[in-house]
This record gives sequence, structure tokens and C-alpha cells, in this order.
Amino acid sequence: YPRDDSVENHIGAETRAHLAHYVATSKELGSDYTHLKPWFLSIAIAIVEAKRAGLNTNDGIDRHFVDQAVTMKKPIGTLETSEFQLELMNSFSDELQDQLLLAALLDTEKKPEVMGQLLQAWKSGDAERLHETTTRYLRDYPVLKPLFEKMFDQRNDSMTQKIEEFLKTPKTVFVAVGAGHLTGERGILAQLRAKNYEVEQLHDKGLRSAAALTENPN
Repeated sequence: YPRDDSVENHIGAETRAHLAHYVATSKELGSDYTHLKPWFLSIAIAIVEAKRAGLNTNDGIDRHFVDQAVTMKKPIGTLETSEFQLELMNSFSDELQDQLLLAALLDTEKKPEVMGQLLQAWKSGDAERLHETTTRYLRDYPVLKPLFEKMFDQRNDSMTQKIEEFLKTPKTVFVAVGAGHLTGERGILAQLRAKNYEVEQLHDKGLRSAAALTENPN
């Protein structure tokens, strides 16, 4: 927001109260946090909580594979642009952003537990448990359903279409996406299966899982 505006003017009383409490107790948000929009502030809080849980946001799996591709001099493309993602988040109404921020703030007390569940499900390749954990927000905060529709379902549709275009070429393509986009009835893997592609989950000592996709001639 511009200097003459602040996030407090765009969120409800309940969210303001929880935000004030979080700022007073965490001491980790920058002093200019009041000029961050609610959706961006919710991400900032998620990053703070991830660091508290011992995670280094600079060591994300996407960064790992980008570095690997650069080292191997492989061409790199994207399923989505950063501009698209930012515009999508910024398109949410003040009311929806308010609820998103409130959910993030209420969730901070449970963050270590939830983060641990996500990591364990991802490491073990337990797709069902991963889906159960990632969709917990919808059960706890059903008001966020329109946000999840845009952030997951609609994006899954678009990404699946682009992945299918890759599969129709003679090239071998490695695609890395957030684990939350892989599971569920409208997840990328389910959509590819529905298009008659064979999906195989590969495990490496239980620490990593991947999906190998091949076109089914039938």
C-alpha cells in the first residue's frame, strides 16, 4: 500500500487483533509490514514460521533443480510466470484476503505440527496423507474455498494442459511442481490418468517420491 494507507484499513477487527498480537510476540516482521497487502503478509508469516521450524527457504527443492539444470546446461522453462502468480494473489477481494490472513495468523500456533505432518507425508511418498494435510485449510476455513479453487484447481487444469503438450513431443521433460498440486481428484496426476497416461510413483529409500509419466498407446 502507499504510505498514506495500511493493511489495518483493509482487514476486519478480529484479524487486526490477531495481527497485533502476532507482531508483538514474534518480533520478526519488518517495521514496514503495515504496507503489505493481506495476501503478501500471510506469505511473510508463513516464511517466518518455516524458519522457526528449522527450514531454510533458500534450500527449496525448486531452487535445487534449477541449480542442477544450470550446471548441466539444460534449457529451463516455466509452467507459470512469477507475474501471473503475483497478479492472481493480488486479484483476491479485500474480504478474501482478510480471511486468508486471519487463517494464517490462527494457524501459527499449529504450524510446527502441520509442517511436520507435511514433511513426513512428502518424505514417505504418502499421497493420501499429503492430500489430507494440504486440504486441511478447507476443512478448518471453508470460507477460503474460492481462493483454493483459483490457487489449486484452476491452476492444476492449466498446468496439466501444458504438461500434456510436453508429453506429445519426442523430448524427455522433467517437471517440478508443488506437492499440493499432485494429489486429489483434480490434481495433476489424476487429470493425466483420466487422459490415459500411465502414472508411476518412484521411491528412493522413502525419502523422495516422483511420478514417471508415459503415454498409454491404448
